[in-house]
Amino acid sequence: MNAVGPNDPNRDLRLADLYASLSGNFFQHFLVEKQARDLLHQALRTDRLARRHHYAYREQLIHLRDIQTSAGIEDFSQRFSLAILQEAYQQTKEVSYFFEALEVLEQNKNIQLRAQLRVGQNQPALWDEVALDSKALQTRLRQNQQTLVAFYSIEEALFLLGLSDSGVVFKKIPFGERRLVELVGQLRASIHDHPSEASAEDLQVLATISHELYQLLLQPIEGIATSRLLLLPDGALSYLPFSLLLQQGATGDLSLNLWPFAIRSYSFNYRYTLESYLNEKASSMVASRQAILAFAPRFKAGYLRGDGTRSAGPLHENAAEVAYLTGKFPCDAFIGDAARLEVFRTLAPDYSILHLATHAVANSTHGDFSFLTFAESDTADYQLEVEEIYQLPIAAELVVLSACETGLGEWQAGEGIVGLERAFIAAGAQSMVTTHWKISDRASAQLMQYFYDHLANELPKDEALQQAQLQFMATNESWLSHPFFWAGFVQKGSTEPLSVTRQRPFWQWAGFLLLGLIVVVYIYRMFSK
Repeated sequence: MNAVGPNDPNRDLRLADLYASLSGNFFQHFLVEKQARDLLHQALRTDRLARRHHYAYREQLIHLRDIQTSAGIEDFSQRFSLAILQEAYQQTKEVSYFFEALEVLEQNKNIQLRAQLRVGQNQPALWDEVALDSKALQTRLRQNQQTLVAFYSIEEALFLLGLSDSGVVFKKIPFGERRLVELVGQLRASIHDHPSEASAEDLQVLATISHELYQLLLQPIEGIATSRLLLLPDGALSYLPFSLLLQQGATGDLSLNLWPFAIRSYSFNYRYTLESYLNEKASSMVASRQAILAFAPRFKAGYLRGDGTRSAGPLHENAAEVAYLTGKFPCDAFIGDAARLEVFRTLAPDYSILHLATHAVANSTHGDFSFLTFAESDTADYQLEVEEIYQLPIAAELVVLSACETGLGEWQAGEGIVGLERAFIAAGAQSMVTTHWKISDRASAQLMQYFYDHLANELPKDEALQQAQLQFMATNESWLSHPFFWAGFVQKGSTEPLSVTRQRPFWQWAGFLLLGLIVVVYIYRMFSK
């Protein structure tokens, strides 16, 4: 079988025919006679051959149109591959089929991501076939005591792949993509529906949908799950904080601080690819200052939502949020009019932690137009847009964007959500804490204080956020346990504890000094006798 030539005028159509002949026909027969083992094996062999031919063809691509066509065909064929592998796993329980399915998911993300490249250059090294190191993955999960949960949504079903030291879960759940989008949308809408004064009916809607999604997404992996979950969401699930899902049903009249949220059992770390997890290493850039660079701009009076979210207008708690950090870690804080964009541009590359408590705007149509806001200046240069963030040499091990919707933006296949979060990661940030909706100013300040308390105690970042969210619910009135006030914050990327040394309070230094003086006096008296 000949590969499609680079100068073939009908290369796009021929590539489509290649996939149809190699995967499609066998898969159609396979659907008719599911129990025919020989057809299953034939489908598996043919699907692998199709993928190898596609990889060989893709290496010859130069023009963006060809790359996008290639990506579209690969996305189309992926459902064949996953369905065949899932059926093979169901029949044989051979774990090799599970890992091959993970490779298919990784390869498709690799292709789609390359299709979204902003540069028009041919980079053959980026098109290499993904070879997932299953032993390395299992070892890493075991060391971190994590459970991998990956999803892939198609029109008629949802694929769920779970892996831990306790076993494997590989399911094709008959729950269509359209219904999943509707359910996640309804859940997000119910969270924003008057959280400060939600009625029993409002809470019942929230509880019902939240529990239904838990049964769909997390209940299947309960038998193998550890307390730390590594999530690879897809599509609509990228807009869902799993921490708010309900492990059991709850009634609208049950006190919110008693609701069985998933955060009570699990911490959540979000990734887009396994590659970023397996190849996680220290950034090639090292921050020259092992300290926090924090910004809390002051804004003039303007429109402010009645629930006090950071949507516009003055922020009353962001200064206190940033000031608190100075007592926990070495921290250079810029508050009020001093929190200017030109200062951030100059200093950001030098610091190991960046914390921005400000306003943000997420653009769901054009993710590159999303921006963060700094203190207004005479030059009107106070908006940091996504395109500029990509160009910044960020060396931070943690970037916290404590502002509205900083984890949202434009969804693109293969690249996930394009916006502020993705820009900082591309610029070099190793870990992010961002938000899924408009956040409460006061609640966010308190939650961030708890988060840094637990980071100072050397907890991994995912567990530090989990404990902060649990502490927030435990120390506030019941109505503040509504997910709106705490569940919007999510942690992505590296979970390693901070390498920055915590700031010791004055009384500790005074204690050390006093102890030293006592020792000196004691030794002096011993030798004076």
